[in-house]
Amino acid sequence: GGSMRWIALFLLASPLAWKSVSRGLEWRDELTLFESALDVCPNSLKVLNNLALKLLDRETAARAGELLDKALDLHPEYPSALFNRGLVHYVLKQHELAVEKFESSLKIEEHQPKTRAYLAQSLLTIAYELQRTGHWDEAEELLGRTLMQADASITQGCELPLVFHVRCAVGHELKLGEESLWYCDAAVQLNDVKKARGDDENELILVENTYNAAALVLRSLNRFEEAAQMYKLGLEANQECFELLVNAGGLYGDLGQYDEAMSFYSKALQMSPESPELITNIGWLLELKGHLVEARQHYVRALELLGDYPHPQIVNNLKNVEVRIEQHHNIQVDDVGLHG
Repeated sequence: GGSMRWIALFLLASPLAWKSVSRGLEWRDELTLFESALDVCPNSLKVLNNLALKLLDRETAARAGELLDKALDLHPEYPSALFNRGLVHYVLKQHELAVEKFESSLKIEEHQPKTRAYLAQSLLTIAYELQRTGHWDEAEELLGRTLMQADASITQGCELPLVFHVRCAVGHELKLGEESLWYCDAAVQLNDVKKARGDDENELILVENTYNAAALVLRSLNRFEEAAQMYKLGLEANQECFELLVNAGGLYGDLGQYDEAMSFYSKALQMSPESPELITNIGWLLELKGHLVEARQHYVRALELLGDYPHPQIVNNLKNVEVRIEQHHNIQVDDVGLHG
């Protein structure tokens, strides 16, 4: 067990790139229908809202935003337009703005499980970003808010796999242990049900990300074999998942299976050779194998890549390895003295 010396990478549950599912004829027909309805009733909240929803895609999100802004000019307290305006920000990765809109919508109408789910996901995204830039206290506060919104969403009957994933991930962050596993499981099961029913693709999650969260929870409970099993399931879902490869490497290093660990890291390196977290983790593996000087080079490189935002774990690893190199050096000097 002990504290973790490698850096775990986290994933968000939902593919943020929103897909307008079938960009086929049916979609075009509906779009045409809504566009002509807009010509006839340019101030219809319903038409503005529906047309915006059809355009909720990375490429067309800006237009969706304009339509919703118009709807909100006409009716500033229209909860579903506020929610959809939040979704536009969410799709464009403008999470602070998304949070603002989701919260405004909830002030008007409390019972909105779906809005709370996306709010929780946006808050978690911002929290990860704050952690990455070393703002630990602010991140902690947002994690608390994430937990509150996820719980409220689930209590209100939300069945989006997304919210169960977020609840598991935030549970891991706040060290809530065992209970987080139940939410991971629920996320995967709900996702299977939605898939089988042919529900809206945008409501599905990437299950490899949920397996990643479950593995991290299991790792924190020192249930290594089960964690390894989760990585296996995740990589079956997506063998190109960078974060899973990095975290699986860390786990196998903990288990003392260094070659296995390195094979995961090698695959990850081909995908992202400049990842400071990956370089750190390879450094830690080298340190475990006793290659102290090489390990030190890796930590230094990782900190260079991070620039203004040094990760406390890497700073710590570097200090520790320098102490070990120093001790190692002194022992060798002593040896020379003894034989001299």
